[in-house]
Amino acid sequence: MTSTVVLSSPPMTIPSPQNLNPQVQVQSRPILHNVKPETGSLKSCKNLQEIKQLHGQFTKHGLTGDAAVLTKLIDKYSQMGSPESLEYAQKAFKIFKNMREDCGSSIIYLYNSLIRGSSLAGAFDEAILLYVDMLFEGVAPDNYTYPFVLSACARGLRLSEGVQLHGSVVKMGFHSDIFVLNSLIYCYGECGEIDRARKVFDEMCDRNVVSWTSLICGYAGERGIKRLFLYFSKW
Repeated sequence: MTSTVVLSSPPMTIPSPQNLNPQVQVQSRPILHNVKPETGSLKSCKNLQEIKQLHGQFTKHGLTGDAAVLTKLIDKYSQMGSPESLEYAQKAFKIFKNMREDCGSSIIYLYNSLIRGSSLAGAFDEAILLYVDMLFEGVAPDNYTYPFVLSACARGLRLSEGVQLHGSVVKMGFHSDIFVLNSLIYCYGECGEIDRARKVFDEMCDRNVVSWTSLICGYAGERGIKRLFLYFSKW
């Protein structure tokens, strides 16, 4: 029996990427130059309170006007994956965007960090809206972006948005990226669309353990073990 997915909010309409060349993209990791040594202390921060204390020190010494410092702060806040840490990350990101001329290659990395952080914090709609904001800002998604935003769709049972993102994946040329495709399988499986998940799986040129695990979990969760064995008996 096919399960019914109930969305907690109306489906969004996600715009298709326009005028973005997937072959010409900024790097997914920021290149940091002339960063003062104090920023290295962020690596040792174990909780939100420690990050906030260090943030205060950066502010005191006038370092929060440095795009590289903000980049590390936003990423660290996002990694915490809580509503409160996400709020701090978003505030810092607003400051960062006002420094757009100094953003360089960091902007895509920070969008990805915030999308991931939003998903971890359970702010699934916020994660999707950040992806939409990327497109309006003319920032081309990369192969890190889609796994993060598809994870938000999966965890939030946002099937409609997941289907739209699938179209964007194809348009942006990531239809052969194993990590992106694994995320699609996971998204469809979590949303109860195991036939869509299987179609993605069947069309993959290469598969890894995650590919198989995602499909197996989709079958086990929605259609039962019997159909799972019937499917894999063909292999």
